[in-house]
Amino acid sequence: MKKPILQVRNLAVSFKKNAKYTKALKEVSFDLYENEILGIIGESGSGKTTIAKAVMRLLSSKGQIVFENKQINKDNVNFLKDIKKAISEEESAKFALIRLTKYLIKETDTKINEEKLERYINDIALFLYSCHTTLKVLSSNIDYFKINIDVSSFQNLILDSLSELSKIIPLYKNVETFKKTNPLLLQIISNISSSLISFSSIKLLLKQKDNFKKPTFEKNKKHHLLKKDLQIIMQDPSTSLNERMKVNDIIAEGLINFKKQILPKNKNNKDTKKLIHNYVKNTLSFVGLSENVLNKYPFELSGGQKQRVSIARGVIIQPKLLVADEPISSLDVTIRAQILNILKQIKEKSKLSILFISHDLSTIRYFCDRVIVVYKGNIVEIASSDELYKNPIHPYTKKLLSSTCIKDKDCKIFNEKETKYDDSAQKYIFFPRELIEFSPNHFVFCNKDEYQKWK
Repeated sequence: MKKPILQVRNLAVSFKKNAKYTKALKEVSFDLYENEILGIIGESGSGKTTIAKAVMRLLSSKGQIVFENKQINKDNVNFLKDIKKAISEEESAKFALIRLTKYLIKETDTKINEEKLERYINDIALFLYSCHTTLKVLSSNIDYFKINIDVSSFQNLILDSLSELSKIIPLYKNVETFKKTNPLLLQIISNISSSLISFSSIKLLLKQKDNFKKPTFEKNKKHHLLKKDLQIIMQDPSTSLNERMKVNDIIAEGLINFKKQILPKNKNNKDTKKLIHNYVKNTLSFVGLSENVLNKYPFELSGGQKQRVSIARGVIIQPKLLVADEPISSLDVTIRAQILNILKQIKEKSKLSILFISHDLSTIRYFCDRVIVVYKGNIVEIASSDELYKNPIHPYTKKLLSSTCIKDKDCKIFNEKETKYDDSAQKYIFFPRELIEFSPNHFVFCNKDEYQKWK
């Protein structure tokens, strides 16, 4: 059984603009296994590059990023902020619940005030949904607690409460139906009240600092070594290569920084320089470049040559994980195939794991073992490349495939009904989504109703 080299759990990234936060990633979770190529695909602005930068620790993030069983993102230490937010929303939910109960008990012949009812229900629903997301954070950080918290049973209680709350909405549209079902509504509210009481008990535990362990986070020297194991190939080599450095210096820089970990021990500086030069020449030869480029500057090279230099710089220090952010998007078709073949050879030779980002689904199918489909900051589907191509389930995946099917005779073209997808946030407050396994190793982001509909 393959071991995961990278584990990402509930990864969230937000960007601040004019005192407002925009969520670029929402609760992203996936595993990357040893000697595997995992593809990430989606439209522009969906969050592909944000995932890559968060994994490389170039962006601050919430959630857990675990590399070789060690957490590497420092910002996860502040996960308690999310819990405090849910606690602050609890009071407004309690008041809304009291108002809603009083409104239902009160016997009146007048028309139902839909605005009031809708406001009460939405306040409670938003709190319960916040509880649901908070519990996800708790479950991914359960190692930080000295006490046992039964997160799973409480999660089920929250989901049941949201489901029951959604039953009230169609009833209050009709006065007669609403009056007849009053006892049922009060029972539903009683169940929701028990959810609030359960959350209050967890809240008391979370408020006590003694119940937490100090988060462990590797620092200094160990983090320096982590840079060797994690490398990235940027989308545009023209901006990622230093124009003032020669190709030889660009490629050798990483080797000089990590020579103790890579090169054999040698006290003679002249021998070390020769060894570094040989390493650089061999790596250049492997990516298909001659020694003639060693004394050239990046602006003297073509686009394909620059990208090969970027690959050489990334692989020369023998990383365990390589993040390739659209490395072939700016290249000609013939050069693309050469770059992909080089990456495959490197993977087979050094047992490298690759996180490969691309717009091109045909490239993903040829090159990757498994594929992640990203849409609006969420992972909507995960499957092997062949399985995803032959049996897509999520409407957005079907839409992506249909856009490339003209070039592929084996691919099925889906109609508008099959690719139509309502992603409004209000719809999923009462019925939260999660990654559900439809078939072995084939996961789709949906709720229980969608699962029954799409299966």
